[in-house]
Amino acid sequence: MILVTTGIIALLSMGSCSYIDDILAKFKKEKEPVTEQSYQEVSPPETTVEDGNFYEEIPYVEVDPNPVEIMEEEVVVEVVEEVEEVVVEVTQDIPVNCTITITQSTGGKATGGGDYTIGKSCTLTATAQDGYEFVGWKEGTTTVSTNASYTFKVSADRTIVPTFKKHDYTAQNNAKSKAEAAFNKGNYEDAFNAYIEAVRYTTDRSASIKKEAAQKFKREAENLIKNNGGTCDKNSKILLKYAEMLDPTSEIKELLKKCN
Repeated sequence: MILVTTGIIALLSMGSCSYIDDILAKFKKEKEPVTEQSYQEVSPPETTVEDGNFYEEIPYVEVDPNPVEIMEEEVVVEVVEEVEEVVVEVTQDIPVNCTITITQSTGGKATGGGDYTIGKSCTLTATAQDGYEFVGWKEGTTTVSTNASYTFKVSADRTIVPTFKKHDYTAQNNAKSKAEAAFNKGNYEDAFNAYIEAVRYTTDRSASIKKEAAQKFKREAENLIKNNGGTCDKNSKILLKYAEMLDPTSEIKELLKKCN
């Protein structure tokens, strides 16, 4: 860019404009860098008449061919990264309770139902009445467990039914009769095995059968010891050993200790 502070060219009469073009060409420069110029004033030429046209040039400024460049001022632009604010919403889970309902049934009772928080463990326990045995836990028509103690993690409301059935004591009674027959014949080992078989058929009568059989073996051992003058023989020791296996009371253990 050419900075001209004074210089108006006036065309006073119509004619050729080549002289004007020459003057403009002299001063026009496209895309000059911005600089601080040193200027020197010069006297204008005298008024002239050329090619029938009259020109008058008013004082102008001539551009210094050696301009002084303006030092660019260093501009430091601090770029600040804009951090988008992130809001993290933390929601606390509210405990949700579920209800475990036990529908009682004939033959026994069950415990463990109630309200539980989701994810917690629940243990249901079934106990059969005399003459019955536990079969399993049912939910609808599905058997979910055959264990008397059923543990699971709570995830929803549930309704569970303990099921029981009556004992068929026929096989157990037959095993007991077999044990008594063997005992009376002195076949103590066969008698012991038959009593164990009778115990396995049911759970509700197993304790009473074992106690009854243990006392029977103990009494027989005491009779043998008495008949031998207070001395323990082989059979009395075997009888006391079977008695201890069936019902290890302190009394039976003491007798066995004396015989060893």
